Amino acid sequence: MKKQGAEIMHKYNSLIGAHKREAREIYDDIKDVVILEKLDGANASFRLVDREVHCYSRTTELDEHNTLRGFYNWVRDYIVPQKELLKPNSIYFGEWLVKHKIDYEHHRDKFYLFDVYDCESETFEPLWSSQTRADELAIDHAPIIDEPSSKPSFEKLKTYVGKSFLAKKGEGIVVRSKGSRFEGETLKFVSDEFREVQTKKEKVSKNATELGEFVSQTLTSARVQKILCKLVDSGVIGEDFDETDMGTILKNSSSEIVEDIWNEELDVLKKMFQRKVGRVYPAAVKEVIRKKEEQK
Repeated sequence: MKKQGAEIMHKYNSLIGAHKREAREIYDDIKDVVILEKLDGANASFRLVDREVHCYSRTTELDEHNTLRGFYNWVRDYIVPQKELLKPNSIYFGEWLVKHKIDYEHHRDKFYLFDVYDCESETFEPLWSSQTRADELAIDHAPIIDEPSSKPSFEKLKTYVGKSFLAKKGEGIVVRSKGSRFEGETLKFVSDEFREVQTKKEKVSKNATELGEFVSQTLTSARVQKILCKLVDSGVIGEDFDETDMGTILKNSSSEIVEDIWNEELDVLKKMFQRKVGRVYPAAVKEVIRKKEEQK
């Protein structure tokens, strides 16, 4: 069964950070814009396969031993009894609200649907469709902050960041089309305390190498806290973790922090590489010209 679960799993990885080079180009292609609240919980999903309900964290299928802090039990108790309502060949993605950086005090252990993925067309369903499926199951849908009648400027989107219907202050916003869309056609804007890249150069040592500068800018407290929350979600460490858990933490997350930085912040490294090449390139051109003149 585990093997089957792995084969039918689809990882949700469709959010593009607003700081990335391609973000503005993606936004230009979005026609009917909708702005949703970005929730700070554990990414979770469920789907119907051969009349059985399977449920997942972001990276693995869940079971009675790995429950994603109770999500598996909620699915068994609440979704399985109404599995006839689930659409075949569809994955229901959402956020399981457990305590991360934001404590949704009055909304803990609740699932908020935010997307339904159609495995046949390999697209995400329109907003109205995911809202309808949430209503059919009597579950919550991710809050909609705004459905502007006219498309806001890219800069205007930043003014929505921080607004929340579920907490005093939100993690950020998700910007997408109201219609169906492919992966990579959704943007995220996050508030300053959730930014995983440090852009203030004064906090980077003047003596740092380019690689050291890259590490300093991307290995931030926000990113580390995100990784640690994932370890808590997966049951590797408890919510009350401390320095005695260092060995377990490093053993189970050292490769993941590298992968996260590499996948999310390659643009930052590229900019540093371009600056370095820009500084060295003129001298390299002069050297080629000098040798050419010597051969005359």
